[in-house]
Amino acid sequence: GLTRTVDGIDVSFDIDIAPGFDGSGTGNVSFGTNGGHTGFLQNIIRGPGFDQVGATTTITFSEGVVNLSFLLGDIDRGFSSFQDQFTVPGFLNGNEVTFEAQAAGSVVQSGDDTFYGTGSAIPSDATGNVVIVFDGLVDEVVIEYSGGPDEPTTAQLGIISDLSFQLSNSVSVLTVGPAG
Repeated sequence: GLTRTVDGIDVSFDIDIAPGFDGSGTGNVSFGTNGGHTGFLQNIIRGPGFDQVGATTTITFSEGVVNLSFLLGDIDRGFSSFQDQFTVPGFLNGNEVTFEAQAAGSVVQSGDDTFYGTGSAIPSDATGNVVIVFDGLVDEVVIEYSGGPDEPTTAQLGIISDLSFQLSNSVSVLTVGPAG
């Protein structure tokens, strides 16, 4: 794993590859363009596929943060060859927390925390992207990357990008309105 300290909070990234999968390249930072974004964390899986989790990225904060957001990209489907799926539960002290998601193009949301592709996503635009936003406190996010429900995935790429958050003790509220 990799840990960085941001304003006194440790942020850890741990990546696990499931047995039977080849995760070569997973966890590497690419400075190419994908999902309309330049620079991203790769999730590459090669293996038995069909709705099995191939790579799990766990992001852990040493204390709760707010306004955590990130992008999942290149969620698409190549008919008869692959289908991407991400599942994204978030937690605070081991209890699951909710988030808002904005899916673009041909990404389908299934249940509260699962997203899969149904069409092509080209590298130069956002047609296969989902923006995830946790507006309340969160201290762990588990991002599972797998084949989708309709196609066996034997080798494919999904990306994580644009991670941002605020420290829970540094949030302030500014009220704009008439003096009174």
